Amino acid sequence: MFRTLLLRTTMAAFALGSISASANQVVDLFSDDQAYFQASNSSNSASATGADILGGERDIILTAAQDARVSAEVRNNQLLIASSGLGNGGAVPADESWGVEVQWDGLDNSSALDVDGLAPAADFSTLNGFSADINSSDGDGAFIVTINDTFGTSAIKTFGFTKVDLGSPQTFSIPFSLFTAVSASLDLSSIGSIVLNLASSGDTDIRVAAIRAVPAPSSLAILGLGLIGFAGLARRKA
Repeated sequence: MFRTLLLRTTMAAFALGSISASANQVVDLFSDDQAYFQASNSSNSASATGADILGGERDIILTAAQDARVSAEVRNNQLLIASSGLGNGGAVPADESWGVEVQWDGLDNSSALDVDGLAPAADFSTLNGFSADINSSDGDGAFIVTINDTFGTSAIKTFGFTKVDLGSPQTFSIPFSLFTAVSASLDLSSIGSIVLNLASSGDTDIRVAAIRAVPAPSSLAILGLGLIGFAGLARRKA
């Protein structure tokens, strides 16, 4: 009887956990390559399409001040950002500021943001927040993330991360509750676009591996309970 009860409980927990875990919403796995391009004392943009990109297209816009260079490319399942300060060698202080903007706003092949371009709109209402896998960063930094719903409401939050050594990747999280705290009317069930901005100055190299919207930790705990139950059944059978 105990074995039957354990089996039923395990199967129920595993089913619930599988449903929750399968609700992961890929924003970008960076498995769809994007050719190297750069901006130096200018702005530049490029787009790439692919199956592992939310909305089917990723737009990247680079901006570099008069004494800066910044580049971006996607290869080997990573978004690679590199920048350098050029200095001006004169009496005027160098302006080495730069910025990278990544847009997920549907198939528009344009650097002009289409705030409700995702079709169908993304539904994050049952998920907990964003996770970002960063393979390396040679300094502390912050992404500014903007979520736009299809009803004209936007919410912006800063997503901070610390230096990440190459070979020791880390996952950083920002919950959706922080966005709804900014704008209570934000409709997470109907997201029209997502924008990520990174701005800094001088020399910086960053490797981002994946960005996802993920379920609440409790959902993952249910899945874990199911796996533990199966382990218990295996031990009893042995």
